[in-house]
Amino acid sequence: MSFLQIPLGELYDISSGLSKGKAFFGHGFPFLTFKTVFDSFFLPDELAELADTTEKERETCSILRGDVFLTRTSENTDELGMSSVALKDYPNATFNGFTKRLRPKPCVQINPLFASYWFRSTAFRKQVKSMSVMTTRASLNTEMIRRLTMPFPTIEEQDAIANILYPLDEKMAINFTLNHHLRQMAQAIFKSWFVDFEPWGGVMPEDWREGTLKDVCSYNIERIPVTALTTDTYISTENMSANKAGFVRAAILPAITQTTKFKSGDTLVSNIRPYFKKIVLCSFTGGCSTDVLCFRPYKTTLSLYVYNALYSDSFFDHIVSGSKGTKMPRGDKRQIMNYRLVVPSDCALEEFHTVTASLFERIRANIEESTRLATLRNTLLPRLMSGELSVADLTVK
Repeated sequence: MSFLQIPLGELYDISSGLSKGKAFFGHGFPFLTFKTVFDSFFLPDELAELADTTEKERETCSILRGDVFLTRTSENTDELGMSSVALKDYPNATFNGFTKRLRPKPCVQINPLFASYWFRSTAFRKQVKSMSVMTTRASLNTEMIRRLTMPFPTIEEQDAIANILYPLDEKMAINFTLNHHLRQMAQAIFKSWFVDFEPWGGVMPEDWREGTLKDVCSYNIERIPVTALTTDTYISTENMSANKAGFVRAAILPAITQTTKFKSGDTLVSNIRPYFKKIVLCSFTGGCSTDVLCFRPYKTTLSLYVYNALYSDSFFDHIVSGSKGTKMPRGDKRQIMNYRLVVPSDCALEEFHTVTASLFERIRANIEESTRLATLRNTLLPRLMSGELSVADLTVK
C-alpha cells in the first residue's frame, strides 16, 4: 500500500521570517537562526540566540509545536530546503528571514515527529534539488514549496511510524551527549596540562618549548582513488557536522578520480566557513574533499594531542581571524599552521595519550553504535514513508 502524496500548499500555511540589521541581535527574545535549522532534525529545547523584536513581530513570526522550518536560500543546493521541526511551543520566539515557516493548517493533523522524518528523507531532498533555482545562490520561494509533496497517512499511522523511528534518534542523542562529555573531559585534561600547566605548578616545564602547529603535524597531501571509497569512508564538508559533532554518512561520492587520503589518527577540519567548527578524529582509512584539511601528526603519540589542540575554540577563532572571502570564507593554510601552542616532552605526550585513549575508545564505540542505528533508521524511513513497509510488518507477534 502506498500513501497519497499531497502538495505542501494543501497541508501547510507558509510564511517568511524576520530580516533585521546586526544591531537588533544579541539581546531581546529567543530567535531561531538559519544555522540551527540546518543542523537539527528537531529544534533544541532552548534557542540560544536572541533578537530585539516587537510584539507584532513575535505574533507574526511565532514558533508553535508542529511548525516546520526550511532553509530557503544558500550557496548550493545541498544546503537548501534543510528542515527542523518544533516539538513544542516557543513563547516570544521568532525565526530568521532566510528560512520559511510551514504551519499545519487548522484542519490538518500531522504528527511533528512524522513530519521531521519526511522533511529530512532522501525522497524529499530529491524533490528540493529538482525544484531549486540556481542564480548566484540556490533558492526556494513560497510557490515552489507549495508544489512540493509529502505522504499523508492517517494520524494513527503517522504516530506508529514516529514511535518506530524516534527511539532510534533518542538513543543516538544519548550517545551524542555522552561523547560531548567525554570530549570535554579530554579537553579539560588538555587545558590543565598544556595551557595552565597545573600538574607542574602553573609553570611550563623546562624541557618543553613554545612552538606552532607545524611543529607537531603537517597537512597530508597523500591521494586515494575515489573507486577505493564508499559513502561510509568519504568525508566532505557537507557531511561533517557543525559544532564539533563529528560526521554523518556521505550522500554521494565526488565525481573526480582521486582525492585526499586520511588514516586513523589524522584530524580533519573543514576549511570552508570555519565558524561552523567542523572537526573529525579519524578512526579508519578513507578520503576527504579538498575543502577539508587533513592534519597528520608526526608520530602516533601526537594524534590525541593534535586533535585536542584543534578542537579548542581558540583554534577555530584563529582560523576565522585569517579566513578570506565573504560569502564562502576559507581559512588561510599558511596562517593556520602558525597557530601557537606548546611542544611538550615525549614523556608528557605519551602519558597524555595513555590517559585520554580510553575516553576516545568509548567515543568510538558510541559512534559505531549510532552509525548502526542511523543505518537502520535510514533503511526503514523510505519504506515506511512510501507505505512499502507497514507498521504491522515490524510488529513482533
